[in-house]
Amino acid sequence: MGMALVGPRRLLLWNVSSQKRRQLSCLEDVDGVLTRGDQVDLDPTLVRRLSQVVRDHDAGVVLTTQRRKTMRALNHVLRGLSAGKLAPGRILGVTPSLCGSSDCRVEEIRSWLAANKDLAHANWVAVDDKDLTAQDPEFLRGHFLRTDFAEGLTQAKTDELSSMLVKAARASSKAAFRDWQRRHAAVVAAQAVEEAAHESARPRGSYREELQRQAWSHEEQERSIRRAQAAEESSQEPSESVQALRALQRGREFL
Repeated sequence: MGMALVGPRRLLLWNVSSQKRRQLSCLEDVDGVLTRGDQVDLDPTLVRRLSQVVRDHDAGVVLTTQRRKTMRALNHVLRGLSAGKLAPGRILGVTPSLCGSSDCRVEEIRSWLAANKDLAHANWVAVDDKDLTAQDPEFLRGHFLRTDFAEGLTQAKTDELSSMLVKAARASSKAAFRDWQRRHAAVVAAQAVEEAAHESARPRGSYREELQRQAWSHEEQERSIRRAQAAEESSQEPSESVQALRALQRGREFL
């Protein structure tokens, strides 16, 4: 099943699992973000809250849930999201599976961000009912919202998420400006090096000679203009050469 990959300005990393279908080979905790307690189906009210945040902030969704690891469970999640009016185009994809449990969820998030650098700006938030900060507190600083398993995404948590996205967007803008400053400084430094190399390649004395040549040319033009003025005073009809010199004088006055 394909997933639409879009480029929103904000990014949410969601853990939307409720109780995972039990398997004999794996026992793990349950999740509670878009479900309440032991619910198996996604709660439409909670999904609508997610949809509203996504629309308000032009956000995309990346699934970090354990359900993404089987196609049947993933399809069940996608149907629940669609029922809650979350547009399919808002779903960016899923994080990679690096272990059999949620113990490496932060590493999975980090891996997804590294593989999607065009979307991995400072403006992302991970939402989970588990305390992911225990895995990497520094990486998640300012990027993590924890929900309660029994209540899921309450209205208070929705408001908190919205505020976090606003702050993350501002941080992203500042980071982009700092990046531009670094790139601009690098360009200026490169130009300075190029100009210094060009100047060092110039023969010694050539710059002074060029100034002397320009000064001499200026003096010659002044003398020609004075001669033309003298000729004009003695003649009612100035010659073509005199007219040209007068035009030259007007051009010099303009400059």
